[in-house]
Amino acid sequence: MVTIKKVLKQLISIINILLNHFNYRIAKIDIKYEKKLNLYKEIIVANSRKENNSMGTIIFSMDRAIQLDALLRSFFMNKIGDCKVTVIYKASNKEHKNAYFEVIESFQESVKFIEEGEMPFKILVIDTIEDLNTDKIFFLVDDIIFTHEVDFNKLIDIDTSKYIFSLRMGEHLNYSYVVNKIQELPKLIKNIEDYIYWDWNESQLDWAYPLSVDGHIFNRNEIKALIKFCDFKAPNTLEGALQTEKELFGNKLGISYKQARIFNNPCNKVQSEVANLHGSLHQDDLLKVWQNGKQIDVKILQGLINKSVHEEIDFIFEDRT
Repeated sequence: MVTIKKVLKQLISIINILLNHFNYRIAKIDIKYEKKLNLYKEIIVANSRKENNSMGTIIFSMDRAIQLDALLRSFFMNKIGDCKVTVIYKASNKEHKNAYFEVIESFQESVKFIEEGEMPFKILVIDTIEDLNTDKIFFLVDDIIFTHEVDFNKLIDIDTSKYIFSLRMGEHLNYSYVVNKIQELPKLIKNIEDYIYWDWNESQLDWAYPLSVDGHIFNRNEIKALIKFCDFKAPNTLEGALQTEKELFGNKLGISYKQARIFNNPCNKVQSEVANLHGSLHQDDLLKVWQNGKQIDVKILQGLINKSVHEEIDFIFEDRT
């Protein structure tokens, strides 16, 4: 007698053939058979649709208005071409909320702001992805700074069914802050003009982390399907949940500029879900700096050549303009 489990295994074998055609690697079989089958189906459909080549980003921020302001100023300082921007923010008290209101006033014409409320975070993220309605999407967190120009007119042509483009990687990144150790650079598959190509599976540490929410570009419908599949309650647990299914993306190559376009300054921590390594500059102290009419000077960080995707760098402050 043919069992349901055997039938499902046969179906997964068929899907595996289809996924290989679209440059995917099947995830391991587990008890979530039906849910995973639906995920695979949605991914195949997403990558079979013709893209109109539009780009968008979703930024996550909590109690760090001054750092969000720095991220947005550095983004628009370096942006070439079109890229829609939505910020999901959360304030733990009135003072932090008032600081966000000031940031919103500065960027309301070019950025959409959504405050976290009673809605579950996962539903909010999915709804925001739907509303963004671009073909390609990347995520950012508020302690990121753009250090070099990014030409979205060129990046919209990246084939997301074959590649994951990273704004944070570059051939100078030979150290991993999060584990405090040297990391080997990957064996480059291609080195063409301004871009490098590598295999996530044959690399280590940051070079083996395809599903980052720090500037990795995805097919919007594909990542939306994966996010619907995953369980999470905050940005940090979202990134961790995505990694559990990274085998699905194993046959996609990594691409980046030779020089990283962004870096993450882990000078503080505002979440309690994940015990990330971080500095000692408290967000409440930064709030006081903001309330005193100061902002982070992002001009002096332009052209930075960092050695790790996360790097603690002392802020220089200047009068707000």
